[in-house]
Amino acid sequence: MNLKELLKKISTALKFWSKKKEEAPKPPKPRKEKKSRKLGDIFRALKFWGKPKGKEEHLKPAGEKEGLKPWVFAYSIIGGKVDRLISLPIIRGVFGGLEKTLTQSRLRISFKAYVSLIILSSTLAFLITIFTSTAIFLQVLKMNLLGAILFGVATSIAMAAVTFLILYIYPKQAASRLKTKIEENMPFGTSFMAVLSSAGLAPAKMFRALMAADGMEGFSDEARIIVRNIDVFGQDVLTGVENVSQETVSKSLSNMLEGYITTIRAGGDVQGYLAIQARQSIEDKRLSIRRFIDSLTIISEIYVTTVIVAPIISAVILSIMAVLGGGFMMDPLTLLYLMAFLFIPTANVILILFVEMLSPKI
Repeated sequence: MNLKELLKKISTALKFWSKKKEEAPKPPKPRKEKKSRKLGDIFRALKFWGKPKGKEEHLKPAGEKEGLKPWVFAYSIIGGKVDRLISLPIIRGVFGGLEKTLTQSRLRISFKAYVSLIILSSTLAFLITIFTSTAIFLQVLKMNLLGAILFGVATSIAMAAVTFLILYIYPKQAASRLKTKIEENMPFGTSFMAVLSSAGLAPAKMFRALMAADGMEGFSDEARIIVRNIDVFGQDVLTGVENVSQETVSKSLSNMLEGYITTIRAGGDVQGYLAIQARQSIEDKRLSIRRFIDSLTIISEIYVTTVIVAPIISAVILSIMAVLGGGFMMDPLTLLYLMAFLFIPTANVILILFVEMLSPKI
């Protein structure tokens, strides 16, 4: 065998082994397990309705505590009976305006659950008071059995009525506080919207930024409801804004949002509309401050008359009466003490609270 034949055999062998290596089966690639889309949707729904996380975390109001709510507990006990009671015309008439007030107050409590809380709390107040008051009238005040029972029933009815009124009025007070916050922050909120709109921000992103803004309580809460309507309920931006404009407790905010919707649908100048609304809100704020300053002159005259001049004149008259003798129903010195330590401090506190209530928040 010469060298030429040997090289030929070696090249043939190399070609054979290279071809065999290429034809060898490749190991199968591990297949990635595809998550069930339906199962993922279920997990996301459970995650949202259980404890908000991730994307839905911004929809949860700050400071909200986890745990069993009293209205949930009340509805779990008497919810079925309340459903039947609400269907009655009389009960529906009593609680007629409460459902709208709960929506406007943004308390995040359903109408039936809150009615259950009112009925259960009033019933418990009646039962607890009738036993404790009857025992007090019998044992402490030493009344006879019939009188103790009658006074106990009257006291328990009064306590149940007070509990009912407090819980019934609370949503109205919450809605009133929310309205005050919205009205106070209207100039800042509308100016913020005008700036974001002039920067070319989309309406949905504008309301998200407004929701996350600091220092605009009430206004940002309404923006959070708009974002909830878009993210959770799947509404478009204009529908979400329109629902909030119909539900909000502030008439000024409702008018501004309705004008915003009309401007977009008509293809108008949204930036110009928001700029005009911002200037109008600032002007309204100036007028309210000017009216408050004008009212301070009247309040100062009342303060000088009732807290400074009247006590001085009364002190002089009572001092003369104490020296000369005599008095009317009480000793002059006692009246002086009452005026110095009771009337004057009380009058000061009342006037301070009155001024605080009237003063606009800047």
